[in-house]
Amino acid sequence: MSAGFAPVPILREAPLPQGLMNTTCLRWLDEFLNRAVYKAMRVVSKSAVVLVGLLAVHSATSTGQQLSPPNYDTDPRLQKLKSFFQELDSPAMWRAEVFLAAADRHGLDWRLLPSISIVESGGGKTYMNNNILGWDSCRTSFPSIEAGIDLVAARLAESTFYRDKDLDEKLAAYNPNAYYPSRVKSLMERLGPGRSTPSSRN
Repeated sequence: MSAGFAPVPILREAPLPQGLMNTTCLRWLDEFLNRAVYKAMRVVSKSAVVLVGLLAVHSATSTGQQLSPPNYDTDPRLQKLKSFFQELDSPAMWRAEVFLAAADRHGLDWRLLPSISIVESGGGKTYMNNNILGWDSCRTSFPSIEAGIDLVAARLAESTFYRDKDLDEKLAAYNPNAYYPSRVKSLMERLGPGRSTPSSRN
């Protein structure tokens, strides 16, 4: 017998004593069976919830591990982005390819996420929960910085809350401070012109 598991009682049919086959007995038997089925369903339901939770954590972790960017060595944006981060003494310089890949994957202006990261965390200087983009006021924790960048890119491009907004509206929704859109856009301008994509407006 495995440790920690109580033995399952074996129900055996037994003839009812004479005179007990009446409405009260049948009602009691029906309630007993209903309670037994209900308890069994609760156990199964709790087990299913635990299993789904474990699968979700594994999926999120796997997503963070699998977000390897394509090769951008010949892309002129890469050097621009690295120089941008380097001028601002930003550790995000080492993730320039990740920003480009997330922008291309989700059809965003490639300058947007790096600029947000500078405003929110100095480009990875000060942050928590692998959240260098300040998503959800840094309350959301990501399995990796790369996973956080990709999730924020996906939300800005595809979430119903952001999808049909222009750049100013996206930024105002992202951070309600009045100065926020102008600060992010001034950083975007330092990176030069953006490349137009179907799902981004400039």
